[in-house]
Amino acid sequence: MRRPCARSSRPAAGVPEVAARPALPRGPPSLPGPSGAALYDAAAMLGATLREAANRFDDAPAYVSELGWPLSYAFLDRASDELASGLARHGVTEGSVVALVQPPGAEYLVAYLAIAKLGAITAGVNSRLTAGERAIVVDRADPVLVLAAPGLAPTDRDTVEVDAAAGADALFAELRVRDAAPPALAPNPDRAVAIIFTSGTTGAPKGALYGERQLSFITETDVGDTWGAGGRGVTGTSFAHLGFMTKLPGNLQRGGTHLIMSRWSARGALEVIARERLNTVAGVPTQLALMLRDPDFDDFDLDSVALIIAGGGPITPGLAEEARSGSGRSCPPATRARRRASASAPRTTIPTRTRSSASGGRCPASSSSSSTTTTGRSRLATSVRSASGRPR
Repeated sequence: MRRPCARSSRPAAGVPEVAARPALPRGPPSLPGPSGAALYDAAAMLGATLREAANRFDDAPAYVSELGWPLSYAFLDRASDELASGLARHGVTEGSVVALVQPPGAEYLVAYLAIAKLGAITAGVNSRLTAGERAIVVDRADPVLVLAAPGLAPTDRDTVEVDAAAGADALFAELRVRDAAPPALAPNPDRAVAIIFTSGTTGAPKGALYGERQLSFITETDVGDTWGAGGRGVTGTSFAHLGFMTKLPGNLQRGGTHLIMSRWSARGALEVIARERLNTVAGVPTQLALMLRDPDFDDFDLDSVALIIAGGGPITPGLAEEARSGSGRSCPPATRARRRASASAPRTTIPTRTRSSASGGRCPASSSSSSTTTTGRSRLATSVRSASGRPR
């Protein structure tokens, strides 16, 4: 079969051109956790990671759909087994490419896991691309099968249109083979897993091939050999994005819960975080900035947030400080008015607020004499970390 992307994308992704090519370095010896062959023997594959997560976390919710129904770790393992068996009947085998043209949701999640369990390759297609851009991406991926949401299916490919499910049991109801499971795959660090395309802002989207080796290294860098300790957060970026596709094994290993937003907005994210008392906020710096700039930010009770993870781009010191600093949730109306008026300013000097047991996290009676220059207003009292886990 024709390779799904240009050969030049393979070395860029770290995937050898041929089996005989020497393996790329796996990081300096000082990296913590397992190294060498052990890095790939210990549940390195996405399917194996999910199976271990299901054994450890069982019926704990891994993801929650936008409609509110949960997908437990055990359910994800079982449903992806059943879907993998159904996809195999449609001709999907190890090395095949399957394109997913779907918005963020349970359908994309289960399909990605199922495809990986077959040793096949997922080509994620951002559902928000234009029809012409989607056609370019699908043509470059050259899939044997396309799983598409209604209205997004290409006309020149073998396609299964997937309706949004009303509940977990309805996911891929016509494709899943109940109580079936595919044969286990042998460990292979050079096995391709995903084609991740660029956004297309500087030209036609280009694909990069990621294999087991890359996912294993990313997971090892993010979480090492630690299981559990995951938080509760919201996810709203495209599942075809680099973040979701490469960090899913680490997210499963953490054992946390992620609430899915099919289309992210700053106001929507703030509402979910406050209503569900989420303790983790993750996103690109632009998303953090947009939430901080919401004119009604002070009306949201975000005291549950303990950790902010920023990735996908550099976070400025001002934005990091703004997220790290404390802010009162019951400030006097005049104080709120001043803060909202400053929201439109691209850069301003504001009073620095600190939380203390005496103030209970509320606004102090008078502003501190010290000040800091930020890109906006003082906000959450949190630990701010980059996607690699380093404090900002």
